Amino acid sequence: MTRFLLAVLIVVGLAPVAAASEDWSQFRGPAAEGRGTGLTVEPVELGMQLEWRQKLGSGYSSVVVADSRVITQYADGTSELTAAFNSRTGESLWSYTIEPQYAGHDGSHDGSLSTPLILGDTVYGVSPAGKLFALDATDGKQRWVVDLAAKFEIGAPFYGFGGSPIAVGDTIVVQAGAGKGAIYAFAAADGELRWRAGEDRMQYQTPTVTRLDGKTVVVAVGMTKLWGVDATDGDVLFQQEHGGGGGGYGASSATPVPAGDGRIFVSHKDDASAMYSVAKSDNGYSVETLWENNGIRHSYNTPVYRDGFLYGHSSRFMTCLDAATGEAMWKTREPGDGYTMLVDDFVVILTREGSVHLIEASSESYKELAAVEVFDDLAWSPPSFAAGRIYARSLGSLASVNIVNGGTRLAVTDHENTRIVGSKFARFLTRLEAADDPNTLARQWVEAQEQFPIVEDGWVHFVYYGEATDVAVGSDLIGIAAEKSMNRVKGTDLFFASIRLENDARANYILFKDYEQVLDPRNTRVARTAAIGADMELSFAGQWMEMSWFSMPDWKEPVHLTAASEERNGLVKDHAFKSEQLAADVATQVYLPHGYEEGDTRYPVLYFHGASGALDEGGWAQSLDNLIGQSVEPMIVVFIGPVRAPQPAYAKMIGEELIPNIDAMFRTVAERDSRASVGNNFSAVGALFSTFMNPDLIGKVATQSAFVTEFGWLPLQPVLDGLERHDFSLYVDWGRYDLRSDHENWDLSDANATMVEALDKRGMKVHGGQANDGAGWPSWRNRTDALLKALFPI
Repeated sequence: MTRFLLAVLIVVGLAPVAAASEDWSQFRGPAAEGRGTGLTVEPVELGMQLEWRQKLGSGYSSVVVADSRVITQYADGTSELTAAFNSRTGESLWSYTIEPQYAGHDGSHDGSLSTPLILGDTVYGVSPAGKLFALDATDGKQRWVVDLAAKFEIGAPFYGFGGSPIAVGDTIVVQAGAGKGAIYAFAAADGELRWRAGEDRMQYQTPTVTRLDGKTVVVAVGMTKLWGVDATDGDVLFQQEHGGGGGGYGASSATPVPAGDGRIFVSHKDDASAMYSVAKSDNGYSVETLWENNGIRHSYNTPVYRDGFLYGHSSRFMTCLDAATGEAMWKTREPGDGYTMLVDDFVVILTREGSVHLIEASSESYKELAAVEVFDDLAWSPPSFAAGRIYARSLGSLASVNIVNGGTRLAVTDHENTRIVGSKFARFLTRLEAADDPNTLARQWVEAQEQFPIVEDGWVHFVYYGEATDVAVGSDLIGIAAEKSMNRVKGTDLFFASIRLENDARANYILFKDYEQVLDPRNTRVARTAAIGADMELSFAGQWMEMSWFSMPDWKEPVHLTAASEERNGLVKDHAFKSEQLAADVATQVYLPHGYEEGDTRYPVLYFHGASGALDEGGWAQSLDNLIGQSVEPMIVVFIGPVRAPQPAYAKMIGEELIPNIDAMFRTVAERDSRASVGNNFSAVGALFSTFMNPDLIGKVATQSAFVTEFGWLPLQPVLDGLERHDFSLYVDWGRYDLRSDHENWDLSDANATMVEALDKRGMKVHGGQANDGAGWPSWRNRTDALLKALFPI
């Protein structure tokens, strides 16, 4: 039987706090390294039992445990709370109201990101509004509070202040400040500032503590640098540019991981992570990059380190990396995306779907020892360990899981065959499973098919045949940052996944063969999208990615995308335009309809905002050539390239500079109802701003898959409220299978439907609607005809 033992690092001045043997007193445990010890059972035939579960409000704060109290932060629908519960029963002990509830937005759920800290008889926490507070651990009464935002004049990150406080001796250390942020150290007794160091942009990061050359060092990741700070006085010992900082993962929520021998692991980029070596040098400390790769990427989880290896998540896959080289030792789809911690010689994983798994901390392979279902809602917080128990929370519950003798495994259920009963493909599977040589039959069947995936009435069957150990499909049908595992038919190299959908649907997809992204090798239909990136992650970089695509039997190929006859072809020309207001060159291209150069006719103008891909991937020139004179008016189209500017400034540039420029340079009908704004995804918001901020100049607007989550929609409300006229022609469309993330609480389909309802309530009639299609240009281009007919019909 092993017992908890924490080696206390003795140093003159400060040392990491050595919590009591049965405590998990701060984010990532007693030493802020995601490690606990002290199993109370022999590690033989281990199992897990749900001991208790308590309802809780929403939040991302994980759980801290000390003196038989479980403490976390959450939102109750009205307020942000810090609350304590009995660790053995889950009974509520006390709660402290921090401030009004932080409402979820743009993919977040309600509640705080920060995890509290227990130090002695005091609980410390950081609120979404930026208040650092101290409470009596016995009754929750406030002892002191420091308003970080006001005192240090620092801005809140997009999702509120979210870094967690950690303890170093009698000092509380926290990162804060979205603009000129820093690492702050406060006296635990009264909240007085002891030091401030490492000016950087801070988001949702939490520092850690390590020992370097006899010093206790606070190590932190900012948006631009890796920092090492002397814990005694805040002296910066080293700083290293890490080259990350963009995107939703990476540096914005990184916690550095000490990995032995002066090494520090950092997930600094969305798509990569790195190992640094810190060593004493003549000039202080030197920092060297040992390796950087994508072995751990696209994950909010902070990996754990044990005996030369890192255990964590890379995208949705559990993986083990050699800390010295970055080489992946193994990777598995099991048990699903989630969060890790170490307990003795084991890795504990709390999955996003709410199950807890116990595996061996082994570099040889993934070996699950026990598992238990804990929550029926999403879990977004790392687990904790104290007194032989695992403590975890979901967005709606708090739970205790006891580790016991006696193995428990979750049953693996094959749902696929029952879901596809009655289809032709299901009948083939039945025949295949009964065959004497199923693999030969599978190969012959695959070779006989004319097209993949297999579509039939109401079903699409994604099929892969070939040597592989794991195959999955990612698709518009499934959503962002997700994929569907494909079943392998026993005795064959045939993998499949089946999904029900409408008979006129069309969607994009990608396969993951042994965790690597590939096009469907048996489907020649390929499209490019900039809306989705590697690993089915939302793309902000504007990089193009190829995806396979398919259509259901009743889907119709758009005629307007075919090449028009030469006598109908218009002309696309570059147009130089410099904005004085934005002090920037604005890349524009102008489409002139056939016959423009020979006549003196004036034309309506369509302004296409953020038009990257409109001509190449969207086929807009072909569509205009085909549709003009048949179903839509001849028109001039101005394709505006990407512009980095606040929406109000951009809209002002459109109204005061670009429209007058185009009217002066081309034969336009310079009237309100002869101008239209068009945009898709993020640029759709620019189209809306440009129209509603110039209501006397632009009378028509169309959007496709407008990114009108709170980020895009709320800033538009004052503009709409200030409108004195509502006589606009509006067209809005989106895909049923548009960009969305079930885990991250956002869905463009719902957002666009909500926008249409809101515009309708303001008396604006909106045409368009939802199509049974996916995301990006492979979807939008199919409805260019409907969009143009709504704006400029003949």
